[in-house]
Amino acid sequence: MNYRDTHLVNVFEAHRSEWAHFGRTQAWWSVLTNDRWKGMKDIPSVYKDEFYKSSRAEQADLSDRLSEFPPNKRERALDFGSGVGRLSVMLHQKMGYTHVIGVDQSVWHARTEMERLNLQNHVEFLVSGPNLMETLGGVKFDLVISMIALQHMVPPLMVVYIEQFCDVLEFGGYGYFQVPTKLVADYSQFKCSFEWSIQEGGMQVWYLESDQIQHIFQRRGCHVLKQYEMDAIGIPHSKSKLFFFSKTRMAQ
Repeated sequence: MNYRDTHLVNVFEAHRSEWAHFGRTQAWWSVLTNDRWKGMKDIPSVYKDEFYKSSRAEQADLSDRLSEFPPNKRERALDFGSGVGRLSVMLHQKMGYTHVIGVDQSVWHARTEMERLNLQNHVEFLVSGPNLMETLGGVKFDLVISMIALQHMVPPLMVVYIEQFCDVLEFGGYGYFQVPTKLVADYSQFKCSFEWSIQEGGMQVWYLESDQIQHIFQRRGCHVLKQYEMDAIGIPHSKSKLFFFSKTRMAQ
């Protein structure tokens, strides 16, 4: 996939503009759509505690996977679509990764909590375009994680990033991400159209079929260890899957 394809860049910039707006106006709600903090630029400390504790579900599930497939080491982890650091903080404080890089398309999300968290020596936030590898400067990771982030991108952008999840993994490293694999037929955004996405704006939800994801893994030298359905999109009769995979060889 050409990361500099004009159509791809244009739709990414439209996405980035929307999420920058969310980051400036209601960063917390845009990550976890809880009505109690909808429309709030900042939220009370008690809500922030609840927000960060919400990562316990991912922590428990990821811990189970890593107990079943023990990693070689827990040094560098990448949190893609990091928002205000909900999972980035968990990866360092609870999972024991020495250095965590959170990547988001919105600088406003990253700025929201960086100073308050005071984890600069262990958690770093970067802003990236479609060329994730360029942003990361060749750094390889022991773990790549992405939750409730890819679903807001048109499918060709999902493909671009899933390819690079494989590319930035160390051999023997693990990936863990969620993505919708089916949306109900009457849900208007099932049609993949760059033009429609740019014109519609707002918070969109898209999907990528499981077979397409498997083909990406085959091309990029990764192997699925576990995949299972989960409820993460809140759209009835739709499907969302979590993929846990490892890097086993060079890309084809």
